[in-house]
Amino acid sequence: MIEMTRAAHLRRIRFWLTIFMAGLVVSGVTAFPLQTELGWIISFLHRPALRVAELTWVLPWMERVYDGLSVANARYPFLAYG
Repeated sequence: MIEMTRAAHLRRIRFWLTIFMAGLVVSGVTAFPLQTELGWIISFLHRPALRVAELTWVLPWMERVYDGLSVANARYPFLAYG
């Protein structure tokens, strides 16, 4: 078995702690209000320069998800706290 020096062991622990903390940050960023963010994305995709979004499945699908999310938030607002 290969023995690590104390400094190498600390570097390895710090590396994995940094990865873990970055994962926590990413998971926290995704906890923002989804309905608001999705509304921003849809309004961005409705721009004339982005006609490709209308010609593909992307924009209709996102609008459907937004509608479902809006109805769920209006009828069952407690779901947003999960």
